[in-house]
Amino acid sequence: MKKHTLRPIALAAASVGLALTLAACAPAQNAAPEKNETTKSEDTKQNKVEAEPPAPSEAENPDSAVTPAGWSKPINTDGELITTYENESVRVDLYATAFGEAPEDEGVEDPDTGESLVPAGSPVVVLNAVITNITDETLPIGESSHRFSIDNEGWPFMGLHEVESAVDWRDSLGAFYSSIDWNSGSDISELEAGHSFSNARVVPYLETPYEVEITLTPETDDGLDHDNPVLEESQTFTISR
Repeated sequence: MKKHTLRPIALAAASVGLALTLAACAPAQNAAPEKNETTKSEDTKQNKVEAEPPAPSEAENPDSAVTPAGWSKPINTDGELITTYENESVRVDLYATAFGEAPEDEGVEDPDTGESLVPAGSPVVVLNAVITNITDETLPIGESSHRFSIDNEGWPFMGLHEVESAVDWRDSLGAFYSSIDWNSGSDISELEAGHSFSNARVVPYLETPYEVEITLTPETDDGLDHDNPVLEESQTFTISR
């Protein structure tokens, strides 16, 4: 399928990249209704972001206990364990934490029709990657080391759009774009043995296959060592709700 250059709707404040790339600090985000909170008017339909429990799966993680890194916020391992990326150093468990709806039209348009690709009420899903150091040593990786790129065959652009109007709902689930606890005082460029951190995105729910690439790049005194990634793996899968 031909992929297009993204063209935002006029006056919309959405920000869309070719890939969803982590930053040490979360970007400014639009407010979304809290779970179970609704906005009503006589001329518009009721909009609501409402979590739905993921469908049962044989891939459910039987042992979801994790130990957050000293610099990490608490980690949510609820939902369906979709897949795992693993080598001798790290394990990344990818969860479909919850399903919901976009509370308002997103500012990204269909390149053919000019309509919003994610209108209010469209289904969305929270994807949460939990990264764990499975070695006996501290690894030189932290949140800035992590690249979480999501694409989908049914999306007309390169890189799946994050549903910005639903990020507050996502955060309310304990699934964060940035997992850093800035009050911790811990070194955010290191991950101790047996410890974890997480990063999440809320994206359109599509029945077509997702392609998710996870990259973990070690940090050195000279910056990120892109030539020697701790993990670099792409997997393709579908998500059932």
